[in-house]
Amino acid sequence: MMVLRLVAAWKIRRKRNQQPEEEDEMLVRLDQAYLEWERETLTRGRLEGELKGKLKAVPALLARSFRVEEIAQILGLSVDQVAQAQQASTN
Repeated sequence: MMVLRLVAAWKIRRKRNQQPEEEDEMLVRLDQAYLEWERETLTRGRLEGELKGKLKAVPALLARSFRVEEIAQILGLSVDQVAQAQQASTN
């Protein structure tokens, strides 16, 4: 968010100084690129967090006698991911 504030402040200063139009277009592209990067980063972080939460649930489900295949289906994970989480929880 700090970057977006800096870009916004720069944009205001440039408008006061009557900068050339092509520089304004560059700034708009920069704004759009930053917003796209921010959106992708937030999405990636959310997906990683969801996966981490699912993997954290694996040991509890195993302790309740669910089979690896059942856990994979319930959580929407691959059998390999569940097996790796199982192995990590026993280490």
